[in-house]
Amino acid sequence: MPKERPNFLGLTKAKSFAASLGFTKNPIQKSKTLYLWTDPQTPFRTLSMDILSKHINIKYRYEDDITILVGTKLPRLNRIIQEASDFLERNQLLPFDVDPIPKNVSFFKLTGTKLAPVNTIDQASVVRVDFFRNTLDDMPVITPDPTRGIISILLSGSENNKKKVLILNWQYWPVSYNTYGRYALIDSNTAWNKLQSGQAYIAQAPKNVKQITIRKVYIAYYDTYESQLFFQPVFVFEGDANFVAYVSAVKY
Repeated sequence: MPKERPNFLGLTKAKSFAASLGFTKNPIQKSKTLYLWTDPQTPFRTLSMDILSKHINIKYRYEDDITILVGTKLPRLNRIIQEASDFLERNQLLPFDVDPIPKNVSFFKLTGTKLAPVNTIDQASVVRVDFFRNTLDDMPVITPDPTRGIISILLSGSENNKKKVLILNWQYWPVSYNTYGRYALIDSNTAWNKLQSGQAYIAQAPKNVKQITIRKVYIAYYDTYESQLFFQPVFVFEGDANFVAYVSAVKY
């Protein structure tokens, strides 16, 4: 997973991209590579971008303007999904190896000034749409949070385009698919023993449950929100109560 090197045009390109989204003022530099823009016409709306990784975060501070979530009706689910895909494509934020069909859609309701998960769109104030990378070698691609993709959009029912996208997290890292190597993998028994002995990453687990029955085991590629050197396979263990755990499949 190659990383870009710093270049003199990084900030210029970032400013051009920001302007295309309505962030026309000069940004504030937060760190060596991280910059923050505020929309001059919609002050609650901000954009942060790392000019090296190209990762971006758009946020509309709905907690300071809850009127957009109260009394507004969400459109039908298929329209919300289409709006999310259209936004990504229109702004060239849907890479070729990301599945344009979201693998997860979540519903949230405003409770006070915070969002709480609900089961159906009829109960929801907002909808989160998550996009994951395409399968590779017929194996799925998973993330540290099984419910959240490397691209995640939280949408309201507002008719104002600048208030429709409440949060966009874009954490895509490129993969060099033509540069690969062959590595020995551990067997499933070894992976199982590592899970039982606590050598696994628990991605999702119920609270106050002491015993879990595993129902499914498979190999997938692990896609992180943070930088990693290689796109690597892991064993995935799925069990009751939405339990999910990962064990590295590479034999070291």
